Amino acid sequence: MNKRKKWLLILGVTSSLLLSSANAFAQGELVPIETLKPGAPMEKPVLTPTGGPLILSDSPESPKTEGA
Repeated sequence: MNKRKKWLLILGVTSSLLLSSANAFAQGELVPIETLKPGAPMEKPVLTPTGGPLILSDSPESPKTEGA
């Protein structure tokens, strides 16, 4: 099979797949915009501070061994 025939075969198969998927999409169920409802309202999160005070250092210590 020469390159031209192979290219035309690939183009034909690709075109038929695209057309069949477009046809299936077009026959799907349509939902009118009027029936759509807004998303469920979400409560605003409340951030609460936990833990101890934050300690800052100009010369932090490096761990001597690996791990926690």
